[in-house]
Amino acid sequence: MKKSSLILLSLFLVLVCNAQNQKLPTPRKSPKGESVKVETTPNDNTPSDNTTAVSSSYGILQDAVKNAFIVVQQSYNIRKNGVLVDGNDFFGHRYAVLPLLTHGYGVDSLFEKPWGNDKRYEEYVDCSECLVTVDRVQFKKLSDEGDYHFFNLNDRVTEALASDLFYIQDDHFDNKGLEVKVGNGIQKGYMVWFLMRNGEIIPSIQPLTVTFNENTVFPVPQPKGGKDVLGGYFVNLNMSVPGTITMELLGVARYEANDGGKWELVKMQKEPDLFMFTKDTYQPESEAPTYNNEEEKTEEYEFGSDEYIKAQQKGKKRK
Repeated sequence: MKKSSLILLSLFLVLVCNAQNQKLPTPRKSPKGESVKVETTPNDNTPSDNTTAVSSSYGILQDAVKNAFIVVQQSYNIRKNGVLVDGNDFFGHRYAVLPLLTHGYGVDSLFEKPWGNDKRYEEYVDCSECLVTVDRVQFKKLSDEGDYHFFNLNDRVTEALASDLFYIQDDHFDNKGLEVKVGNGIQKGYMVWFLMRNGEIIPSIQPLTVTFNENTVFPVPQPKGGKDVLGGYFVNLNMSVPGTITMELLGVARYEANDGGKWELVKMQKEPDLFMFTKDTYQPESEAPTYNNEEEKTEEYEFGSDEYIKAQQKGKKRK
């Protein structure tokens, strides 16, 4: 009996020693420099700073966004009796992110007068001796990491696609760009917000589902970033054609200062007329333009209005 008890005790001690020497698995730690970013669920439509998602659809979308938009820097000055009112080279700058569209690109209502939201400009609104002008325009693709290029694109509006998005035809980007999608019903896509952080444009992408109806303006979850937000677009990835992924533009964000300073979503209302102003078919009117009368009349029209667009379509050059 004592012998068997001694054997059992010895076996027990051996098992205890082995258990103490065995190492338990430790949780995996991310290597230094590796950031793990969690994909936001579709139920959370509020943009966050972590815009890179781990899903393949987000990865494709981010790559597509970088190549589908351009950043435009407009620098303007105010001169009083021909003298700059500010000692700097420029009175102010405006950055805008514009979508590349098929056979052109889109601009907003501030493209004509980029000082529209400049609080400092309000001081000179009633100054009859003052003249405000855009003295430099530069651009680069969102995917470019280098410097800006001088703006050598066409700046003549050809038609309005929404209440705050106008179409400009230009073949600089080989006629490649987003396709404009119009129509009502349930639209599932992504809201892409663009923020300016330390001189860098950062896209913030979040899933969004909107039911479009006969209205043109719809509420949208407000982006995080405050004054850093430059604007946003409602896009979708269309994979209905085998072997092809097409990015579609469904709407554009518009800042409404008079409604508590909120962003709202404007749905696209018209597709670009891609055949109206192609180089092969469009020719300006043959008669000599009367600049003195027609150009003055063009300047009186509201930017982007039907009259404004028709006047430009006649081949008159806007001042």
